[in-house]
Amino acid sequence: MNTNEGLAYELLRFNAYMLTFARSHLGDILNVNGKANQGSLTMQQLNFLFQIESCGKITVSDLAKALTLSKSSTSLSIGQMVNKGYLQRETCNNDGRYVYISLTETGTALLNETKNKMMEKTSAILSLEDSSKQKELYHHLQAINQIIFTGGQTK
Repeated sequence: MNTNEGLAYELLRFNAYMLTFARSHLGDILNVNGKANQGSLTMQQLNFLFQIESCGKITVSDLAKALTLSKSSTSLSIGQMVNKGYLQRETCNNDGRYVYISLTETGTALLNETKNKMMEKTSAILSLEDSSKQKELYHHLQAINQIIFTGGQTK
């Protein structure tokens, strides 16, 4: 196996492990299979809110592309989150065909609350590592996130 194949394989393993980690350690924070408290987010809703937060506002098409979902599935999920008060739709003043999606105050508050709970829980698990390993892991995770976010493009 060459280096690129090895990296690809490890990234796939990392993704699988992260899904297991989320279910095992974050299941009491996220709504996994409808088994969490009322008002908690599903993993998909969390992904939507994270993406929208990073953009400020975004079209349905751009959000679907960013999350690699169909436009119809994205529209359906957005409609549900609008009904729950997490998101709002805003028609473009210059071109009424464009509708932008953004977080509401309720959506922002729920996202921040969820992020804080997740960070608290994850920090407790990671505190078992010594500080030099934590710093090393932090830099590696930043690099991985950058690669994934940019599709391999460098800054």
